[in-house]
Order: sequence, then structure tokens, then C-alpha cells
Amino acid sequence: MEAWMKKVLNSKFLHRMGLLFTLLASIPWAAAWIAGEDGRVWGLTQNRLYLDAICFLLVAAGLRIGCLMHHLEERLGIRPNPYGYKVDPPLDKATLPPV
Repeated sequence: MEAWMKKVLNSKFLHRMGLLFTLLASIPWAAAWIAGEDGRVWGLTQNRLYLDAICFLLVAAGLRIGCLMHHLEERLGIRPNPYGYKVDPPLDKATLPPV
């Protein structure tokens, strides 16, 4: 694998792409809501716009799952860690509050 791909394809990148696709899904969803039952926006029907929004959300969900998998592999040492920590900071030496 190329060196630049190891630097770019990490959990941080996948998280940001998941956010981007989630935001992109809001555009056809809002357009479908504006189009109404029999209307059109940008020449597309309401049904088509809802299906486009669903496709964007499915891609976003896949990116989020990939983000979780990459994060786990970065913690285990299988992948290069872009954050530079060995243990998640909030979980390091965490204790329960007294009862």
C-alpha cells in the first residue's frame, strides 16, 4: 500500500467522510420534503429524492462502521495510529464514582 494511503485512510478520515455523506443526505431529503406529493425538484420526483437520501445515508453508515473498525485496529497496533496514543484517553485509569 502506498505511504500516502496509510496516512489518509484512517479512522479520522472515515469519520469526517461519514459526516460529509450524512450532511449530503440532508440535501435530497429537504428537496423531497419541498417537492411534496406530486411535485418535482431539479427534475426529480419526491420518491427519487428520498431514495437518493437513503443511498447517501447507507454510504455514511458504511463509513461509520469502517471508522469503528479502523479505530479498533489502530488501538490494537495493526494500523498506524494517527492520534499517537496507546489507550483511549478517557478510559485510561478510569474509575467508577464512589457509591
